[in-house]
Amino acid sequence: MLSGRSDVSVNYVADDGDLSNDSIETLQAADVVALQERDAPRNFDLDEFDAKAERHYFPHVSVDFIWPFGGQPHVLNRIGHHLALGPFPAALGDAYLNRRIQTHVSQEVLDEYLSLRIDSLIDLDAYRAFVLEKQRRIDRAAGSDWASSIEALTPSRPICRNPFVPAPWVLQQLVARLASELRLGLSVTTGQISQLCAEEPEMPVHPSVARHFALSWAPPGKLYRLRAGDRVSFPEYARRYLAFVEGPELELGVRAVARHDYDFALDKLRLAVERPLGRGSVAAQTGLAVALAEKASGALAALDAAKAIEPENADLLLAGARIMASFGRTKDFERELRRYFEVGGDELAGYQALADHYEASGAHAQAALALRAVLARQGADASVFSRLTRALAASGDLTMASQSAQAEILLDPGNPHPRAYLAGLLNRLGNKQAAKDQVEQALTIAADRNGLDRLRQELRDLYRTLDPPFRDDLLGA
Repeated sequence: MLSGRSDVSVNYVADDGDLSNDSIETLQAADVVALQERDAPRNFDLDEFDAKAERHYFPHVSVDFIWPFGGQPHVLNRIGHHLALGPFPAALGDAYLNRRIQTHVSQEVLDEYLSLRIDSLIDLDAYRAFVLEKQRRIDRAAGSDWASSIEALTPSRPICRNPFVPAPWVLQQLVARLASELRLGLSVTTGQISQLCAEEPEMPVHPSVARHFALSWAPPGKLYRLRAGDRVSFPEYARRYLAFVEGPELELGVRAVARHDYDFALDKLRLAVERPLGRGSVAAQTGLAVALAEKASGALAALDAAKAIEPENADLLLAGARIMASFGRTKDFERELRRYFEVGGDELAGYQALADHYEASGAHAQAALALRAVLARQGADASVFSRLTRALAASGDLTMASQSAQAEILLDPGNPHPRAYLAGLLNRLGNKQAAKDQVEQALTIAADRNGLDRLRQELRDLYRTLDPPFRDDLLGA
């Protein structure tokens, strides 16, 4: 998360268990130590090791009152080959449902939990006051004031992704302050922070808690990102939590769809939807529809079954749009995608679907517009510029295509292939010397990366259009 110095070595030492000899040696040899304050005793005292390091403190930030039943893994959570941390680790756990699971699971239990007024069981305001007071103690030790931020900002923006991980903007501020205090010339790598946080699960908020604290960022129907390719509403989260007691097939099937292992997904999801709670799962029916679409049979029926459960689920509508596109039903694709945007679906994912559809259907000018929208929302990305370059070239806009290729080269300077493509564009524009320069640079890079054979194949058509002496030089290289 910090960069800018190649001569700085960073090591992590866990402070919540027994220290190994290596950890003790690391602390003794350190020039600077950053310590997290958590309102709990630390398992070591630096003075005991005669550590001479300069010490800095940063706070643990918590909004546990948002998840009053959080922090406890599913009672049946297991680590497996396809479920690295299990489907419901502590970051996605629910103590109330864990207690109910001990007796039985059913649709009635689910309905009861979804309609539960949590503030009738717990004094949420008192719990919030307790959490804030703990945060103030942490702040005093760390020289920060996150308690005030939590008080002021909780209704309008998420402070944490789950009971253990802060939101990206919070982590960025914590790291930026630490970088400033260390005075080592380090800069904050915001992209890495965003990626790190995105890899952490987003714990859904119970609707009654969202209402009690007036959380504008947790409206009814919001989709929470449990993991890559898997976003769910709170009702779907609770259903899947209970359905896991029936068997792991639903979670295994949904995960298989995300990694495009459709045969495995079909085997698991067909079993899942035979069970009462699995049959009512949007994720199960949507995953089944996507997997069946790859087999070109039964997908529409599964899609209709999912729509009957949550007709305004944005991810379901996006999956439906992609399925319609795969069947060549353009009008139905456009209808589903329009509805996806209307219900507040993620714009980046929507424009990615548009770009994929237009590219596949040969609508190159429309594909270029969609890819520009992707870049506007995602930020600069070499692979997207590569697609944009080809879409612009296919639509006849060679000048803009060459500019897009140049942007790709800036983002990925060690890749010879965009230079080869740019050479072809420049040649078509009549700038043969610039084309020659790009080819020579591409061949130099390819030689360094042992990629000459592949690059020469790409350049074959280009050779025919260049001046004969240049062509001969290339072929003899």
